[in-house]
Amino acid sequence: LKTSIKISACQETYGEHVQVYICVTDDAIKINLEEISEGAFFSLAQIQKELSINPAQFTSSFKLLFNQIRDAENISLNKIEFEGKI
Repeated sequence: LKTSIKISACQETYGEHVQVYICVTDDAIKINLEEISEGAFFSLAQIQKELSINPAQFTSSFKLLFNQIRDAENISLNKIEFEGKI
């Protein structure tokens, strides 16, 4: 588990302090159904495409975090990643 970025409370995060972690695992990811109803994986390229086509479907927090994490981690949008439902 690695800390990626920290963001102080601001308008884009709806007044919440945010800390993002990066984790690499070969284990199956299990979601907490008390927290979210479903989860899925998307490639960075697909997320970037969806952000440009339909930005209204994403919260301001997500847009801020996605761009900062991508830039902070120097992540290539061409990187091959798993896509699918959890």
